[in-house]
Amino acid sequence: MPFSVFHKAFIAEKGTAISKAIQTRLLSTSDQSLRNVRKEQVDAIIKSIDQISRRFMIKEERDKQTEVLRLELANKCLRSTYLERRISGIKDLNTVIRNNTLFMSSKTFTTEFLIDWMVSNEVFTTLWDARKTHAQLVQRSGEIFKLLLKEDRLDESLLKLFWSLTKNDYQTEILKIVGETSFYLKQP
Repeated sequence: MPFSVFHKAFIAEKGTAISKAIQTRLLSTSDQSLRNVRKEQVDAIIKSIDQISRRFMIKEERDKQTEVLRLELANKCLRSTYLERRISGIKDLNTVIRNNTLFMSSKTFTTEFLIDWMVSNEVFTTLWDARKTHAQLVQRSGEIFKLLLKEDRLDESLLKLFWSLTKNDYQTEILKIVGETSFYLKQP
C-alpha cells in the first residue's frame, strides 16, 4: 500500500487535494495552537507541501504557491494576540519582501502585487495604528516603508498613518526608519 502513495497516477489525482488540505489546516490552526509551534516546524510543513507539489506542478507555480502561503501565514501571525507570533509574522513578511525585491532570480511576484496584497489585508493598519501595534513591530516595519518609497506607493493616507506613531511612544522608531530609508525619498 505505501508504494502506491508515491505512484505518479496517485499523486496526479490526489496531490492537489493533499496540498490544499495541508495548507487549509495550517491556515485554520487556532492562535493558541500556532503559538506552540516553532518556526522550524512551520518551515518543515511548507517544505513538505513543496515536496508534494513538486510531483505535479512546474517550478514557477510551486514557488508562487509557497510564497503566497508564507504571506498568508505572516498575515495570520501579525493578527495574533501573542507578541512573539506577531514578531514572527513581520519577520516572515520582511523575508518575502527581500526575496522578491533583492534577488531577481528568485522573484516570484511583482512588488506591485506585494503592496496590493498588504493594502487588501490591512497590513499597514495592523503595523502602524497605535492602538494595534507594538514597538517591536514598528521597529521591524522599515523594510515595508522602504518598499513603499522605492515603488513610489507611499500615499498621503499611509504617510499620515505612519507619521501618527510619532505622537505616541514610537517617535524614536519612526525617526530611525525615516533616517534609514531617506535615500529612497524622491526629490521634487
